[in-house]
Amino acid sequence: MVKIWLGILITLITASSMYAQGQITGVVSDGSTLETLIGANILYLDGKGVATNYNGVYKIDVPNGTYTLNVSYVGYKSVKKTITVFKNTVRVDFSLSSTILTEIDVVADIAIARETPVAFSNILPEKLNEELAGQDLPMILNSTPGVYATQQGGGDGDARITIRGFSQRNVAVMLDGIPVNDMENGWVYWSNWFGLDVVTQSIQVQRGLGASKLAIPSVGGTMNIITKGIQSKQETTLKQEIDSQGKLRTTLAYNSGMMKNDWSVTSAFSFKKGEGWVDGTAIEGYFGYLKAHKTLGKHHLSLSGMLAPQKHEQRRNKKYIATYDTEFAKNLGIDVSNLDENYPWNKGLNYNAGWGLISRTRYNNNISSKKLAVNTNFYTKPVVNFRDFWAVNEKLYISNMMYLSLGNGGGTETKNSLSLNDINKNGQIDWQRIYNANIGQGEGPFGQFEPDENNEYKSSQYLIAKRNDHIWYGLLSTFDYQKNDFWNYSGGIDLRDYQASHYEEVYDLLGGDFAEDNNDANQITNKKRVGDKISYNENSFVRWGGIFGQVEYKKGVLSTFLNLSTSSISFKREDYFTFGHEESNWKSFTGYTAKSGVNYNIDESSNVFVNIGYISKVRQLQQIFIGYSTDFRDDVENERVKAFELGYNFAIPKIAINFNSYYTRWENRAVNNFSLPDDQTVLVPGLDALHAGLELDFIYKPNAKIDLQGLASIGDWTWDSTIKNAPVLSNGEPTDQVVSFDTKGVHVGDAAQTQLGASIAYKPIKTISMRVRYTHFDKNYADYNPNLSVSDDLDDNIFNDSWRIPAYGLTDFHASYKFKVKKLRLAFRFSVLNVFNTVYVSDALSNDKFLANSPMDFGASSASVYFGQGRRFSTSLQINL
Repeated sequence: MVKIWLGILITLITASSMYAQGQITGVVSDGSTLETLIGANILYLDGKGVATNYNGVYKIDVPNGTYTLNVSYVGYKSVKKTITVFKNTVRVDFSLSSTILTEIDVVADIAIARETPVAFSNILPEKLNEELAGQDLPMILNSTPGVYATQQGGGDGDARITIRGFSQRNVAVMLDGIPVNDMENGWVYWSNWFGLDVVTQSIQVQRGLGASKLAIPSVGGTMNIITKGIQSKQETTLKQEIDSQGKLRTTLAYNSGMMKNDWSVTSAFSFKKGEGWVDGTAIEGYFGYLKAHKTLGKHHLSLSGMLAPQKHEQRRNKKYIATYDTEFAKNLGIDVSNLDENYPWNKGLNYNAGWGLISRTRYNNNISSKKLAVNTNFYTKPVVNFRDFWAVNEKLYISNMMYLSLGNGGGTETKNSLSLNDINKNGQIDWQRIYNANIGQGEGPFGQFEPDENNEYKSSQYLIAKRNDHIWYGLLSTFDYQKNDFWNYSGGIDLRDYQASHYEEVYDLLGGDFAEDNNDANQITNKKRVGDKISYNENSFVRWGGIFGQVEYKKGVLSTFLNLSTSSISFKREDYFTFGHEESNWKSFTGYTAKSGVNYNIDESSNVFVNIGYISKVRQLQQIFIGYSTDFRDDVENERVKAFELGYNFAIPKIAINFNSYYTRWENRAVNNFSLPDDQTVLVPGLDALHAGLELDFIYKPNAKIDLQGLASIGDWTWDSTIKNAPVLSNGEPTDQVVSFDTKGVHVGDAAQTQLGASIAYKPIKTISMRVRYTHFDKNYADYNPNLSVSDDLDDNIFNDSWRIPAYGLTDFHASYKFKVKKLRLAFRFSVLNVFNTVYVSDALSNDKFLANSPMDFGASSASVYFGQGRRFSTSLQINL
């Protein structure tokens, strides 16, 4: 009897084990573009399989057991993975490689997990849609280790980004493989790229030297923005956004995917208008984008164009902390008991002194008031590029890209500095007082003017526009040769020609008939009207010729590369305001880059990598010439960058962890000349800096409903130079004085060296998702403005650490609800940025010499600041077909 019951029990246990259920789920995506693949086939048993849905997701309900998944998709290499299921859900994602290289593989330098030995993070469209919330594109990268992005003054398009303490002047930003950093100063003006998020397929941020093959000096990192195109699915999108300030943005986009006639089209239009969180930062901008792709035999041809004309008001000048919040200043130990009663204090965090009301202007001669901003940025920068990607055979691929950029615009400001008499009791500019003086009906900052012999009035104060127009065209030609399964060779040329026109023009005479300017030695009259050039008028020329080559070896668990590149950069300047027109000769400088790395896959779950590099970096144009003249400096030497990085990655179905350490030494780093009293400056040849740190990020998905993410970045960035006998200049001319000083151990400012963050996402059902993200920033020192004091004892002149900005943490909340109405897919999204309305300083400058009566004590009382933005709301409704 016992044997019978034992047999029944064994039978029941076996049966329950046989019929116990588990689930296999995951996402199938393109290994290069990260785009999810619709309709990919996943076989798990002979004759049994499923296909991925519209989002590239698959799910398989199976009995407990071991399965070999075979994933295939037309045009991609099949991948197999063996997994075991036992009463659980196993997540297995697949990243497929194309059977032929794509344009992105060859040109855009996208890093690949477990293969490319660099630290990188990917930002996909889902995150852009869910978390951008109307901000400038760089702001979403604050959840990336080592990245610090701020909105600076708060105006739309005024964001800036640093990676590992290096400003975006030293971060290579690329759009579909084309470099977009300003050719003169390396800056990236994000207002020129408004709307780019609409057509972005992915953003990859590579930290450190990066994987770029081009001859570009990416010291801090590389930011690759890849737009949608042939790889994307057919889709039409209509999106309407509105934020808590009432700013509206409307977007319409269409992507055809690959059509039957081998054509594909991507197009988008976006418009935004409204006020910013900061007073006096209104925006009006348009974005248009069109890309057409055609396959002709072995050639993949594409023509794309983009433009984003915009006009936005700015908060350009930092102020004393007490200007915004006296209580905050008091808590920092600043004495607020004896503040000048004539100066505007405690005006609120969104205070902007750069605007005022005017009832009469040459545009509007009636009683009603009109708002007028001091600083308005206006710019249009259409970019057109043509590409031919040629798959010569299964081993050789050649890509040629020609591009053209036409920039036109600038920024406004007052011709003369504003005094306290120009500010009313509300802390805003008294434009009416200035206007009345200019028309002879009152006394302005320079007295009251009488009309001249022609009964015309001279403007004593007026608005100017500093223009920066350019023509930039280039050719980028690359090849990729896959010799065999192990060796790959690539290289190419990078040619660029850039011409920029810099001049100042009369923008608004504020009631007067003319202004006077005597800076043009060739002028017929010193009377200047609106649109006339004043102060300076010069052209800058930059010609760039680069060549690069890379060899890669990959066998089994090992992959390595060696990259060598060199570039010859030539500069020239013309001055049209000197008598007869002065023109410099061309002068060339040579830079080069050498970098190498190795990746080793320890097992299917973990890998380790190391990379090293050396950059000889040509200085930017403003350090090549003496001031704004056509004379070259004699002491110009290349900057030198030495970098080392070690990383480890671990990934299993539910958790992924990335850890890396870096050490970057920047020698002879160019800095602005240091200011001294009485129009004296110290001519600094260059400073050394050391940037070292640790970075960690992870993601943990215990189940399909919960997603936990975290990051930590701990940096130690310091100056590391002792300068002996730096010459002192007076009004630009050499003197007999010299200054020595020591910078060792002084912290590099302008970015948070400590960054900690975490987020949790929850999906109670498939159609609803919520995410809370917290990011903490610390060890952020104000940007440096030393203002040395000349001493008889040269060794007495030392650097002090600048003010350490108080640590702060920001919490953001994002929620979305997706639903269907017949064939329409709709998504409603809602975001709250800075949920707890945290008061914090985001940007600061130490010892700001433009602050009246500044104590110059390297502390909070002598720092000028921008406060970060308070709590904001953003909501959107998106319709996809």
